[in-house]
Amino acid sequence: MKFLKKYKDNTLRLFIIFITVYVSIISGIPLFKAALTNKLTIDDAGRDASGIISIVYPGGSAEKAGIKPGDKILSINGREFNSLTSFHDELSSTPADGYAVYKIQRGNEVFEAKVYPHRYFHLIFFVFSALGFGFLLNGFFVGFSKPKEIIPQIFFLMSAAAGLTFNLLGGVTHYVDGASYMYWNYLIASALFFPMFFHFFSIYPLKYDWSRRRLKIFSVYVYAILLDVFLMSGFGESIAKSNMILDLILGYSPLIFLLLGLGLFIRSFLKVKDKELRKPLKILVLGLIIGFLGLLYYFGVFPFIISKAGMNPLYRLPVALVLAIPAAFGYSIYKYRILDTEFIIKRGLVFGFVTTSIIIAYLFIVSIMETLLDYYKLGNKQIVTIAAIIAIIFTFSYVNKIVRTFVDRRFFRVRYNYRKALLSFSNELPYLNDINQVIEKLAGTIKETIGVTEMKVWVCDNKYRGLTDGQKSELIELCAPEDSSEESSEDTVSLSGGMPENPDETGGNGNKRARIITGEVYKALFEKDKSPKVLFDINLMEMSIPQEYKNFIRDEKIVLSIPLLIKDEMIGTINFGDKPGGSVYSDEDIDLLKTIASQTSVVFENARLRAEEFKKNSIEEELIIARNIQTGLLPENNYDFGNLEISAVTQPARIVGGDFYDVLNLGGGKVLVVIADVSGKGIPAALYMAKVQALIRFASRIFHTPKEILTEVNRHVYEKFEKNAFVTVVLALFDLNENNVRMTRAGHNPVIFSRN
Repeated sequence: MKFLKKYKDNTLRLFIIFITVYVSIISGIPLFKAALTNKLTIDDAGRDASGIISIVYPGGSAEKAGIKPGDKILSINGREFNSLTSFHDELSSTPADGYAVYKIQRGNEVFEAKVYPHRYFHLIFFVFSALGFGFLLNGFFVGFSKPKEIIPQIFFLMSAAAGLTFNLLGGVTHYVDGASYMYWNYLIASALFFPMFFHFFSIYPLKYDWSRRRLKIFSVYVYAILLDVFLMSGFGESIAKSNMILDLILGYSPLIFLLLGLGLFIRSFLKVKDKELRKPLKILVLGLIIGFLGLLYYFGVFPFIISKAGMNPLYRLPVALVLAIPAAFGYSIYKYRILDTEFIIKRGLVFGFVTTSIIIAYLFIVSIMETLLDYYKLGNKQIVTIAAIIAIIFTFSYVNKIVRTFVDRRFFRVRYNYRKALLSFSNELPYLNDINQVIEKLAGTIKETIGVTEMKVWVCDNKYRGLTDGQKSELIELCAPEDSSEESSEDTVSLSGGMPENPDETGGNGNKRARIITGEVYKALFEKDKSPKVLFDINLMEMSIPQEYKNFIRDEKIVLSIPLLIKDEMIGTINFGDKPGGSVYSDEDIDLLKTIASQTSVVFENARLRAEEFKKNSIEEELIIARNIQTGLLPENNYDFGNLEISAVTQPARIVGGDFYDVLNLGGGKVLVVIADVSGKGIPAALYMAKVQALIRFASRIFHTPKEILTEVNRHVYEKFEKNAFVTVVLALFDLNENNVRMTRAGHNPVIFSRN
């Protein structure tokens, strides 16, 4: 039910509490009547709502009064009745050891009969009420623990429907009128319970991915609802009675749903191979089989026995086998911790007891004070009562807080220790500068608080590579660089994890393939939902990830994975093995680990930012050195050769650049002036600049014209430089003896010449 995911956990829990209370009230009213106010009184005969006798049990009151099957009861004690409930109400009003007068029609004959009814312990109803409440209780704790997960949601709704359905099967019509609002609740619940039972076991413990699955599940619900509507109509009831085959199909359809659900569960159980997982499932299988034997006895064997042997209550005892179903669910949940419900129960009971004790203590103090004042006749008791009420209002919250803190320490030592561990971990983080240190501290904290010794951190973002102190840690695993084709790097721990290692499957590199698979596994786990993932075998079976990923997780013995998130972007995961004793991770465990993971993510990001800042500062220092070197390569700013003055200035766009000039005194009255621009900016352009400058200086010593110099330099540039780099140059050769200048331009901007 994906539409429920948009609601918060507490909203869904409030909804679950409301449904549970509502079902408890609707189920509890007839149970209250059956136990206290309207105990069942019977005449050892069966009848329909119109009063027609369907069966007379041997040796019973009805048989002794001469009543026979087919007779129609017109009235009882002179009062007509319009439903089974009103009939039973009138019968229950008969005094003990008294008799009721039935007005009976047999054919055309009408006569009266004295029937001596007797009180009867309605074992069937109490058993089925207990069955319904057992389902409801299990469903409440399962749904309340995990309100957003589909399996707990279906189980809770199925259990809520069961709380009403089994009341109907147990004979609630003895206590509730068939046309009342309450009775409609039972009918609607019975229409939903049986398809929900089938639906639940189609997803638990294994999900069956049939083709057009949604359509098939929807069809099951539609069939069950239409069947209920059909049977409730008088038309449907009359057709069913006239056709025995149709009557059997309609009457046994609910049983068919139950048998199909049981079949799916047993089939799933046989597929599960994990020994630890099979333990609770084995209990459930046994409980369901025993419970179904009780149902088969009640619907199949019991009617035949009482029709031949009478209404002996002992014949009803085997029906109690149905209680094995909720008992098996409850035992498996508590014993094997399918869900962590123990904490909810314990906290509710202890805090409820504490609050009640505080109120009683206040009332006791007030009572003592009033008694003393009355005894010694000191003051007005009403004033003391008012003062006590005011004191309770202003001090209750404070006292309650103190007591709850004590209870936390005394009864919830785990939660108290978690808080202390989290505070200690948070306080030490600012003093840890290296990721290895953080992970080692993290592992120690987890071991001390939860007892988990198997932990590994997987980092999937390459931005966080190289943030360790250079020492490899067994607790950290880094993904392979996305652009790397090398076999392995020193800071990367390779894994096998059941992954292929031959060259055909890995592309020639088994270790690298294993690391990439590791990244793919965790990315697949958190692709749609970045909440923590419990990875027991039963959870893996429900996940829609490749089988090789599931095998990898099993081989690595990971049972819980929590993402490391920075602004909702996953940078890695923290993966945990089993808890001591094989127990599951509780909600409190996961909340603690989520908080620690969040703090660890912040530390990772801070470490990355510090590393980037350090790297940036180092680069800036190196650039300043490069600028000084480049400046040293350039000539002076001003020259005076008598009849020729030269002035120059250069300002790179960055700290260093590719623009340069040079002034070379070649001797013999000749001066070579160079202006050049290397494509690009920064360090690469500066390096090319130095190379071009050296080439020009070398060529100017060999060649005598600007054209020859540039031709030679161009040949070297073309051979040695990258093809996406180029240089533009202007050479001016001044002849001071002849008083002239020769210029050659290679792609550079035109030279500006001005006279006078």
